[in-house]
Formats: sequence, structure tokens, C-alpha cells
Amino acid sequence: RYLEIGFIPSGKSNKLGEMTPNKEDDESGDVEDVEHERFAYWRLLLSHSLTRSGNKSWEFMIPVTLIYISPHSLLSSALYGVVIYIARVLFGSTVGQFIDDRNRLTVVGTGTIIQALSVASSASLMWALLFLSRGNEAAKDTIFFSSLSSILFVVLVLSSSIYGLANTLMDISIEKDWVPVIMKTEKLAITNTRMRQIDLLTEVGGPLVVGIIFSLPIVTPSVALTIVALYNFGTFLPQYQLLKSVYHRVPSLPLKHSEGSSNKSTAPPQPWYLGKWNIFANILMGWRVFAIQPVSLVIMTNVFVWLTILSPHGIVLTAYLESSGLMEWELALFRGTGALSGFIGTIVFSAIRPRLGLKVVTLFFLLLECVALLYSAFCYSLPTLFVIAPLAAHRIKTFAFMTFVVVSRFGLYGFGLGEVELLQIGIAEDDRGKVCGLESSLTGLATLTMYSATLVLSDPKDFGYLVWASAIFVNFGLLLFTYWCWSWTLHAGLHSHEENSDAHDHDHDLLHTKEQKAQLVEFGNNHSHPHFHRRHAVKPHNHPLESTSLNAR
Repeated sequence: RYLEIGFIPSGKSNKLGEMTPNKEDDESGDVEDVEHERFAYWRLLLSHSLTRSGNKSWEFMIPVTLIYISPHSLLSSALYGVVIYIARVLFGSTVGQFIDDRNRLTVVGTGTIIQALSVASSASLMWALLFLSRGNEAAKDTIFFSSLSSILFVVLVLSSSIYGLANTLMDISIEKDWVPVIMKTEKLAITNTRMRQIDLLTEVGGPLVVGIIFSLPIVTPSVALTIVALYNFGTFLPQYQLLKSVYHRVPSLPLKHSEGSSNKSTAPPQPWYLGKWNIFANILMGWRVFAIQPVSLVIMTNVFVWLTILSPHGIVLTAYLESSGLMEWELALFRGTGALSGFIGTIVFSAIRPRLGLKVVTLFFLLLECVALLYSAFCYSLPTLFVIAPLAAHRIKTFAFMTFVVVSRFGLYGFGLGEVELLQIGIAEDDRGKVCGLESSLTGLATLTMYSATLVLSDPKDFGYLVWASAIFVNFGLLLFTYWCWSWTLHAGLHSHEENSDAHDHDHDLLHTKEQKAQLVEFGNNHSHPHFHRRHAVKPHNHPLESTSLNAR
């Protein structure tokens, strides 16, 4: 089981290239790793809970307040969302570059400060807009009811875009970098699962709490905005203190390979005329690093999974269902059951993953999502056969469509857990920021693509085209992931790489991450870790030591 998740046994290699275990070092190393994991586990989860609860409440609060100011127009909310995603597309790779180049504590400290300043400035701008709109009838039709309101709105969107980039920085840094460095035993999969479950709970709970606050008769929009802003602002200091305590307790966190390491990143050298803060240079660099990753097709699969409007909490699907005559409580129930389905998916993933293996379980959950979305598209396209009661028949068809969308969330969140763990295993430490930053940009571009398609196909009668496009894109992602599963094997075990040995016909300098290369130095030619082999490049092993294929599990 340790081999499956990449636990590195302690020991020395003798002159014959055989592993000579050091029992005392092994036991002390195991105990120390477990103690560090236990210390970091609850602090990471508590920090993640604080971050998510504040973020989800605040991200819901601003659009709701904008709609309150201009109830006759959705332009302000639409522009707000589009600009934030554009910023994510353009600056995702730059954020990743920053993560790779900086000390881990510096990264989270910078992200926390930017988040706090952005919340403070955005709250101030929202208060000013509420004050200006008070008693102004023109504000009900558009947020641009005066020159000052236009300026305030533009600055608000810029501030919120910076806040979104800071959130991306924190998410990549903690989930894709800190967690795989700290968690070296079965705690890695458990931690990933708990974080996804926290995401689901706060995704529903945050907007629900904001809605309750807004509905209280004694609470004005200004007061509600103040409550949510103060709560979100108050989470930043304890969040940073928790992460700081983990950083100083776990010795592997300060030892970032990109700082003073003799090992070079897998990234190709950057031309002299492309500066580090040139966003287009960073996008190019991200693509060059991305192209040589063994998990690049896994990332592209995730991008196609994002090319969908079939999400219970999505703006487009919610707007369509509301225009179809569904009540607010039905929409709330739809969103809640979608989150519950995803939550159950994370539980089932954790239960069957150790028995069936990471790749098989991830493929199973993605297949389940694809089948559910195809059924939802078929249900949507069914003709209304009952002429006597067409309204009742339409509602039955709509609820069948919604049911399969809910089922698809079960598969989506299971696949999401597997995708995260595959990236944690397969991307070199020095490249995690760049690659995951590019992934953030690509998923943001996917969301923008679907929003743009909705603008073109804005008539509810054309909604079926969006439904089928969503199902087809996700199923194309399934084809990509299936091909990747066939092309690459996730391999782990004790290896002996002797001089001039061609037991493995592949480029170990490319397929070993920097942490794994460090093990070669520490343990000699014998080492144990999970890494990826191209299927056509793997020959029968002639290792004197045992090796295990995780793909067969």
C-alpha cells in the first residue's frame, strides 16, 4: 500500500547495488512522517474550511448586491463574471510561475495579503455604489447610471479579478504543492477527499447563509454586505497562522527544490527577450512545460469536462430551468441534491480506490458521468407524447433530465479526486505551479467558451444544442482519458538502475520527478516511487529487486 501512494523506504545501498534496509532509520522515519502528517492534517483542513467558507460567501455576495442595485439588468453581473474569467485565462500561467519561483510561505503570505486587500477594497466600492444608487431610479436599469458609478464598477471588477487570481494562487499552492509534499502515506488520498467534501459543503452552505442574512427583515443590503465582508476578512489571519505552523513543523516544506537545488527543472530554457512577468511569455512557457508532462492528457480531459453547462449550480442551467417554470425551492433542491450526489461520490471513491487502483477507479467515475450526461440529453430531447396533459408531461421530462444531471455529479467529483492525485504524482515539484496554472487558464477558457455559446444561443428553444454540446465534449474527454490509460502505466516498486542497464527502455530523466531523482542520490541506484511509463516503451523488467505495476491493480 505504501508503494501505491509513493512512500519511500529508508535504507542504504551497498556496492553490489542491493538495498540494505536500515531498520532503525526506517522505523524512526515512518514515525516522524506520521507525526508530521497528523500535525498538518487537521490544520490544513481547518485552513481550507476557513478559506472556502469565506470565498464562497463573498463570491455569491457581490453578484447578489449588483442585482439588488440594478434589478432590471443582468449586464453588471455578466460583465463581472466574464472579466474575472478573462483574468484567469490570461494570468493563470503567471500565477503558476510565481508559485514555482518563490518560497512556499512567501507564496501563501502574498496570496493572503492580496485576498485581504481585495476584499477590503471591493467592500468599500460596493458600499459606495449602494450609497449612490439610493433613491436613483436610473440605477434600476443599469449600473452605469452616472460617470462615478461607472468608474466604481470598473475598479470593482478589477479588484475582484485580483481577488480571483489570489484564490487561484492559494488553491494551486496548497492543494497541488503542499499536500503531496506533506502527505506521504495513505493520508494523501484521504486529504484530497476531505478537501473536496469541504468544497461541496461550502459551495452550498456559503450562498445559503448569505441568502438567509439577506432575507432577514431587519438586515439591509449594506448591513448584509458588511457582515459577509467582515467574516471573510476575519478568516485570513487564522488561515495564514495555521499554514505557517504547518510550514515550520514539516521539514520538507522549506526545502523547495527550485531554491538552490542542483537539479534543473524539466522546463526548457526561456529566451532572453521574454521576461518573467510577460503574461504571453508565461503562457508559452506553460505550454512548453505542459507538453512534456506524462499527465498532459489527464489535464486536457479535465478541460473537456469543464466544457459543459450541465451543472446544478451553474448560472446558465439555473436561468433556463427558472424560465421553464420551476419554483425557487425546486431549484434550491436541485442544487442541494447535486452537491449531495458529489459528496457521496467522494466517499465511494475513497472506499474503492485502494481495492481497484487509482487509474481504474478514476476511469470508472468519468465513464459514469458521461453515461449520466448522455441520458440527461436524451431525456431533454424526448418529445412530449402525452397530448392530454402536456404540462405534466413536460415537468416529468424536465425532472428526469435534472435527475441524470444530479447523478453525473457523483461521477464528476469522483473523477476530480482521481485527476488531482494523478497530477500530484505525475508533475515535478518545480513545474507544479506552471502546469497547474495553465490548467486553471484552460478551464477558465472552457467556461468562457460555454458562456459565449450561450450568448449566441440565448433563446430557450436553442438550449438543447447546449445540452448536447456539453454531453459530447465530456464524452470526448472520456476518449482522451481512455487513450491515456492505455498509453501510460502507473508503475511503482523497488528499482535497481545499474550502469549501462537497459532494463527500462525509457528516458528516466524525463519521467522521474525531481523528488524521485533526489532519492537516487540518497539511496543509490535503488529507489521506490510511483512514476509513469509509456506502454510501448516498457519492456519486461530485469530488475534484481521486486517491482509492482499499479496499473494492474
